[in-house]
Amino acid sequence: MKQGILGPSSPIATPCLLLKNMFEPAGQGAGPGELAALAAEVVADVRDEGSRFGELVHVWADARSRVYNTHFKLSK
Repeated sequence: MKQGILGPSSPIATPCLLLKNMFEPAGQGAGPGELAALAAEVVADVRDEGSRFGELVHVWADARSRVYNTHFKLSK
């Protein structure tokens, strides 16, 4: 089994994906209100692009992290 950055890859197919380093809000000097707007923008972009691969069930951008980690789940 191949070892990845987050640990070994899963032998089971999963509809959940993690997008790392979408952009770095801390380096942009964004305040709390701006972080929420940036998170909403990332979610909208992921919904637009992700829908090409199937129906999206859930999208979430972590506005509290130093770099945005965006999680999304496709329907099976």
